[in-house]
Amino acid sequence: MPNWCYNRVSISCETEEMAEEVLEFLKDHEQVCEIYEGYADGIYVYMEFDSRWAPAEDAWNELWEKWGTDIVISWFYDEPGMQLAGYLGDAQ
Repeated sequence: MPNWCYNRVSISCETEEMAEEVLEFLKDHEQVCEIYEGYADGIYVYMEFDSRWAPAEDAWNELWEKWGTDIVISWFYDEPGMQLAGYLGDAQ
């Protein structure tokens, strides 16, 4: 059984359509396991979910590759079992 890493993500997009696309992308991503909350509100996407063992870095990288500077991502994660917490994409 894996340790679960809790991810809290908020993303600002250029359009409402883009926000819906980003939300669907995250919901369908293989690293996103148990979704606690996920919705788009206008141009903003909010999502809270668990990933296995570590933060969903592949999902973050794929978001960045697909939408780049068209979105602004705030992605906090914490995995207490490994005493691991932080933000993905601090250099963005």
